Amino acid sequence: MADYPQLTNSEVIGKLLAGLNHPDPKMICRIIAELERMRNPLAINPLSKLAIDPTKAAQVRRCAVEALGKLGHNRAVDVLLQALDDLDAEVRQVVPPALAAVGDLRAVEPLMRVAHFDNDVNVRRQAIRYLGTFGDPYVIDTLTETLSDPDEMIRVAAVNALADLRDPSTLATLIEMFHRDESGRVRATIIAGVQLFPTGDYIDLCLIALQDADKRVRSNAVLAFGKTDDARVIEPLVNTLLNDDDTRTRGHAARVLGKKGDERAVEPLIITLRDSDPWTQECARFALADLDTPEAREALKYWKKSQ
Repeated sequence: MADYPQLTNSEVIGKLLAGLNHPDPKMICRIIAELERMRNPLAINPLSKLAIDPTKAAQVRRCAVEALGKLGHNRAVDVLLQALDDLDAEVRQVVPPALAAVGDLRAVEPLMRVAHFDNDVNVRRQAIRYLGTFGDPYVIDTLTETLSDPDEMIRVAAVNALADLRDPSTLATLIEMFHRDESGRVRATIIAGVQLFPTGDYIDLCLIALQDADKRVRSNAVLAFGKTDDARVIEPLVNTLLNDDDTRTRGHAARVLGKKGDERAVEPLIITLRDSDPWTQECARFALADLDTPEAREALKYWKKSQ
């Protein structure tokens, strides 16, 4: 948008608001973005009208909804709730994150309705994903029910939402789901999620996850080990470092071992300096530098001379 160096802030706002009547939807969205950037509350009412105006292009309604969410004022809640019934699914998709950004608990029950009944799977996924951000345990039953949805991405969204809530009562449900879900993406999301729970009862699950056929699951399990002081993880990490067939997983294992400060990792990390993958080699170098034992320093010195 053009600058208005000679105008006061209120005059600039006035010109931008007048521009919301422009015939080109792309231009209106550019104006909306500028109003959002200025964060002036005078924009809330005009944007609210745009968000639910059926005569405006869906692109404009979508831009207005997104801007209202980023402005984060609870004056917009009623309008955003109306937008959940927009005829265009792409507009409805952006309403859940906008409501989550505002954070008003009035949004919880309407989002639960959308999670169950919207006819667009992507809208349902968005509603499920953002239900977890309100911190309201009232949504647990809805989220738990959607863990059995046939759509993989719905299940991923439900796992992420439950991880956001971090309610200890749901941890056992997620662990049980890990063992039965056939989707590697879902299992990887569970491993990433359970480590957020305050109880810390995820180590046994992650030890199992290191044997998973899906590399994303194994990689997330390795990263989870970086958040625990449990000494049981050292040997499995070393085994992963030396034997996993995925370079990313081996690299993560190297970096986590370096942070553990356990000298049992030094020799395996020295071996990994000769890994077939350059990034994994680099991770091993960083890890040896972190451990900083005499043997690690000598190995790094020798490695530098050999380059």
